[in-house]
Amino acid sequence: MVFFAHSSLAQFATCDRFCRGRSHICFNRPKIITEHDCFAKCFHFLSHGLSRDQLLHPIPYDAMEHPLGFCEELHSLLKLMNANKISKVHDLEMVEKLEEAVREVRNTDFVNLPKDSRPLAEAEDIFPCLLAINGSTFNGFIVNKDASFQYLDATQLGGRFFHGLGSLLTGCKTYEELIEMAAKGNHKKLDTHKNDMLFDTGEDDLVAKFRDTKVDSLVFNFGKAVGKTAGDFEPADIASALLRGFVKEKAERCRLVASLHDLKSIFFVGSFVNHEIVRKVYTEMFTFSNYFIDAVHRKKIAISKYDFVKNGSHFGALGCLINTLDLFI
Repeated sequence: MVFFAHSSLAQFATCDRFCRGRSHICFNRPKIITEHDCFAKCFHFLSHGLSRDQLLHPIPYDAMEHPLGFCEELHSLLKLMNANKISKVHDLEMVEKLEEAVREVRNTDFVNLPKDSRPLAEAEDIFPCLLAINGSTFNGFIVNKDASFQYLDATQLGGRFFHGLGSLLTGCKTYEELIEMAAKGNHKKLDTHKNDMLFDTGEDDLVAKFRDTKVDSLVFNFGKAVGKTAGDFEPADIASALLRGFVKEKAERCRLVASLHDLKSIFFVGSFVNHEIVRKVYTEMFTFSNYFIDAVHRKKIAISKYDFVKNGSHFGALGCLINTLDLFI
């Protein structure tokens, strides 16, 4: 199963030109290297030299509140369905394990977690991992403990796709403007949620219990936009819905790839994740996926670990330097 496309010749040429230029300055013989070498070797090198705080953005744990609350309510409803013999699909024991996992997250003081000054790769067991390059395109490959890597392919539906489509729908001229607009918008004006589809029957039945849940959940991205035009909505709300739909698809793909290849961590790199709102939406999606989506069908708890690399937009250039100089090899 392949999710990721080959890197462009332009990107390869950029890396190669930088490599040759730096090699000349450092009196080192130039060599041809690929974009993939740049990113993989750069991450491997930096993870062995920098601590978690130095290399990675902090996880925006406040973004976990909404999906955790929804998971808690759905766990209770699933237990109710089992008790009333309404559903035979869900494993009650697994639901209880998921409840315990959520309680463990709730009881963790993320603000005061102990700091480890050791290099990330020394302090934590992170390899093999998925390195997801969230730039103009979306590339991904496996990085191993010995610095070897396996390219998984890519999709052209990356940051430039998000920017281009967002510009058409909202009129934004710059990427920064689009991201800022997405942070201010209300995606629920366009997305269909559970409570949009439930109606009061006047009866105290299971449907009423689903309707009474305090936390709503997504059913269809852009579901309320069917039959309408962009002019029927506020640009900020469109940007917000677009961002969430885009990030949700990427998060689910990465989670699936990591699961299929039994990878220990997912690291997002690239200018796209430099923005806090993007990291918050990714965190929401992973939290819901980890503690509810299809989790009740698993035989064991499988939590996808994810992180966001700082200054990821410079990884290509840094990788060229690391691959070229004997000092780093």
